[in-house]
Amino acid sequence: MIRTKSAYLALVAVLLSPMVASAVPISYDEGVDGDLNGASIGALDEGLNTIIGSQSGFDLDLALLSRPSDIEILSITFTVTNFNQPQAVYRLEDIGCCIFLELFASDGIYSPSAAAVTALNGLSTFGIHTFSNAASPSGSYNYRWDIQAQSTAVPEPSTLALFGIGLAALGITRRRRKV
Repeated sequence: MIRTKSAYLALVAVLLSPMVASAVPISYDEGVDGDLNGASIGALDEGLNTIIGSQSGFDLDLALLSRPSDIEILSITFTVTNFNQPQAVYRLEDIGCCIFLELFASDGIYSPSAAAVTALNGLSTFGIHTFSNAASPSGSYNYRWDIQAQSTAVPEPSTLALFGIGLAALGITRRRRKV
């Protein structure tokens, strides 16, 4: 009888505790999901968020991302492959205002400054932008944005209380078994 009550208490505590949504980081591939033409592609989530695209001629790629208040950006890398243009630019921006800009002219892995990442953590929406910087661009390249993020969420008091009730029920069950 005591085991049954304890089992029910533990089951109720688990069922009443809020379910934690599993993280779904952004995985966007311009070749599959459509051109990066300034539209919002989603909200960053915990883990590695990836945006893959390509540039050719006067192509201008801009993706808007939202950052929920409980998500912190840890790092950003911009990887370029198959580069054959005179020069190009990648940029992080608060809509309409440049936060970080870097020119590149070869394959490589580029990372914005720590100050730029800190600035992005103060925004709820930002843009990632890549385009040719040549007067008459020709050629192309492929790129990949990797944005590593983590959750800063703290469990709610009710979740902790229900967890405590479940532990207490298990403790009572174990204690009564020994007697």
